Amino acid sequence: MTLETDLPLPIREGGTNNKYDFYKLTKSGYSMSYPAPDDLAVQRIRIAASRYGKRNSISFTTAIVTEDNERKIRVWRV
Repeated sequence: MTLETDLPLPIREGGTNNKYDFYKLTKSGYSMSYPAPDDLAVQRIRIAASRYGKRNSISFTTAIVTEDNERKIRVWRV
């Protein structure tokens, strides 16, 4: 076993276990879309955005949209 010093820490992008990657919405007006095949998926994403926003003092708004003939939920940072 050898002791090593002056090694840089690895850089993590975002937090751990971020299923929806809301941390990537860095500026107001940025948005991301997620597949929303049913109302339960929409509810889960909206709840996750709300909780993430409360923990980090960020506001989001959501809307159900159709993109490429697929139902999705779009999340905007406001």
